[in-house]
Amino acid sequence: MRVWLLQTGEPLHSDGGAPRPMRAMNLADALVAQGHSVEVWSSAFYHQEKRHRSRRFESVRIHDRLVVHLIPSMGYVRNIGPARLIDHAQMALRLWRLLRSERFGKPDVAFVGYPPIEVAWVMLRWLRRLGVPSFIDVKDQWPSLFVDAMPDALKPVAKWVFAPYFWLGRQAMRNASAITSMSQPFLEWSLRFCGRARRFSDAVVPLVPARTLVTEAQMWEAKQWWADAGVDLGQGPCFSFVGSLSQAFDFTALKGAAEQLHRLHPTCRLVICGSGAEASSVQSLFAGLNHVVFPGWIDAPKIAALMAATVATLAPYRNTPDFQLSIPNKVLDSLAFGLPVVTALQGEVEELIAEGGVGLVCTDTPEGWLLALRRLLEDAEGRRDMSRRAAALYSERYDARSVYGSFVTRMEKLALDSHG
Repeated sequence: MRVWLLQTGEPLHSDGGAPRPMRAMNLADALVAQGHSVEVWSSAFYHQEKRHRSRRFESVRIHDRLVVHLIPSMGYVRNIGPARLIDHAQMALRLWRLLRSERFGKPDVAFVGYPPIEVAWVMLRWLRRLGVPSFIDVKDQWPSLFVDAMPDALKPVAKWVFAPYFWLGRQAMRNASAITSMSQPFLEWSLRFCGRARRFSDAVVPLVPARTLVTEAQMWEAKQWWADAGVDLGQGPCFSFVGSLSQAFDFTALKGAAEQLHRLHPTCRLVICGSGAEASSVQSLFAGLNHVVFPGWIDAPKIAALMAATVATLAPYRNTPDFQLSIPNKVLDSLAFGLPVVTALQGEVEELIAEGGVGLVCTDTPEGWLLALRRLLEDAEGRRDMSRRAAALYSERYDARSVYGSFVTRMEKLALDSHG
């Protein structure tokens, strides 16, 4: 079976760094393992690091059954702004020209990430015209988020300005044979947005991280690296955060808790790892707190060593509608390591933690965060119970091999039903 995956802006291989869901590449690996041929269509501009992987169209053969097509675009600096919209429009136009050239033939089935809106619309319109069955994978509430971010007085104007994006988004979803998303509420939102009833082929596919195997030698080297960096992982408990330091997170209340926590538990540290657009501002926020450590970007062995010494992970997501409807990757990363997670995020995560007993949901205040951190430090037995439940829940519901293996079967069925 020949499969196309369209997923722009994400990592295109496991680079040994922080655990990343890598939706398309995890699915690509699962498809290849089942003997299928995969072509990944992606942006030549890497969204996470705001850099160009290529300045021109390029097809990169990873191995015999996996090819990556890189679509060039101008790029952008800020996640929110006109430059990003122009970049996506440019990429969509170039994709349309490539598809019309008929150089690439057509797949048996396709998986299309959403957003970007324009690129998804182009691909799904083209696939439908050729009778190719397809999935659209909805991960963000574009363009509704554009309007929601505006002050109430400007929302009527924003709805008018973004009306073309609403049309494109609805058409993209309607052109797909099936809709998938990372949670049930997100799937329900997608169906309401495009105005159609649920089909048997629609599905919830969790956005799960793949486990990275770390050898004993790598673990020893990683522990030595931490020691050389001035962090003795065996000296006192720590809470950790590993990820992109972006506008998705708000560390303000956590900073207030960290100040008070140090007076109560002087040996406890917060280790905040990662890079990103907000790295400087987050470091400035914690300036003067010597028990809060910023080692920067770290690779998989260093993450594994840190997690082995971690009491619980921190997930200070902002309470925005898109995060409240989903299970964000920091939460699933924590489960994969068998660690409790502490967050102020409401919605799906709050329900998951309450149902599974895999962490604590606090109020987004210094007092709320402090209460949660103290409870984990001072109740060792309760903490161990949470860890056991976290590991069990990941294995039962969020193991990447099981999730993506099942989805490959779903794709095979859709292709067979459509062509049979």
